[in-house]
Amino acid sequence: MEVGRYIQARNWPVVAGYLLFTGMMAVGYFYNVTFIQLGLKDLGERVLGLPPGVVAQQMAVLALLTCLVALVFGYDMQRWGWNSQFLRKLQMALAVVMVQTILTAIVPLVGSPAGFLIWIAFCSLALGVGVPATFSLTTDLILVRDREYVAAAITAVAYFLAAVFSSPWQIGALRARIKRLHKVSHSFAINGKKRKFDSETTPSCDTIPPELLTHISLITSLRAIPLRELTLGSARSRTNVPVGVNSAIVDSSLLTISRCPVTVLTSMSP
Repeated sequence: MEVGRYIQARNWPVVAGYLLFTGMMAVGYFYNVTFIQLGLKDLGERVLGLPPGVVAQQMAVLALLTCLVALVFGYDMQRWGWNSQFLRKLQMALAVVMVQTILTAIVPLVGSPAGFLIWIAFCSLALGVGVPATFSLTTDLILVRDREYVAAAITAVAYFLAAVFSSPWQIGALRARIKRLHKVSHSFAINGKKRKFDSETTPSCDTIPPELLTHISLITSLRAIPLRELTLGSARSRTNVPVGVNSAIVDSSLLTISRCPVTVLTSMSP
């Protein structure tokens, strides 16, 4: 393989291109083999209750629409000159991955045969665009002598993933995962709104009425009075503290607003 010479020469950009193309195509192959062929069959037959013949017809519609969109979009890519623009093809491949991720996430919401057919139509559009966009990257990333080896590696990796990460591929399991993810995101959103509400509703010193600040100042001024002055015989004290004032008032006097700039009075006389 020619890629061995690039590894020995430490030409890592070329090696990264090989890995990118092989991984991207293997994951796409794995997705089509498992979710498209097995997951959609489970959705149509078991969840929606459609006959196997109807599901087979709709899967045939998926294949035909994908082929038609791929031919038309591939011709347009050649006509617009996108087939020789590596960055443009990479952007289209990324867009297809994002659209397929969204379609996979919302497939548990499909609850009728009409919705199933609409989902298949959108999936066909995404796959039809993805076929020429991704396969055309071969001319940019893979040398001619290595393409047969890369094709074999893509198939091997895809089937290896399908065997190792085997699952029933039922829509119910996917729906449960989507619901758990929705609950987690919803709880994070609620906590974020609560913290924002608490920060916005915390009273500041500017929003406290002047009358309340006066009372705060009167109570705060008691902190400077020694405990022995707050007795029944303190009528002659310099601050004229009312008879019977308990020292607990000093200890519990609005601790939450201790940061407010208040004026400490030297006397409590009228």
